[in-house]
Amino acid sequence: MRQHIERWLGLLGSGLLESWEDEEAIEAALKIVGEEQLSAQREWLSHLPHAAVQEIDATAIEVCVWMAQADGEVTDGERAHIDELIAASRLDPKTEERVREAWNRRPNLQGLAERLPHPVLRELLLVLAWQTAFADGHLNRFEQGGELLLSTLLGVSEDRAYALRRA
Repeated sequence: MRQHIERWLGLLGSGLLESWEDEEAIEAALKIVGEEQLSAQREWLSHLPHAAVQEIDATAIEVCVWMAQADGEVTDGERAHIDELIAASRLDPKTEERVREAWNRRPNLQGLAERLPHPVLRELLLVLAWQTAFADGHLNRFEQGGELLLSTLLGVSEDRAYALRRA
């Protein structure tokens, strides 16, 4: 499923299915949050201006950079995962440059729930961040702590976070 998660960012806002990989990405999201929740989230995103969707995508990628940095060591697998996220997100050049600069600083998570106001978007981001941390094949205690902090900042209960991790 991991190979399809990267495609969520570009798909959930646009709704454009351009390949079988896009369809599989939607199927992966459906498995995690369900059809009703995913439809509600996509409907909500469809009414946002393009710039707002770009900001949501950029925030999501910066959160994944934060998670990759959680243990103080960014692996090649984590970096490749985030490069795939950036490519799939279809960011404009200025926003992409800002996101790529996140590697040089610790992204700010303050106000995260306000920047990602839809609850399903928060849940999908938590899964995406977990997949980023696990891109190297293991989670250490710092990454586990990062996941707990993220779930708290995103307003996702501990029980729901556990269920999402197992989905």
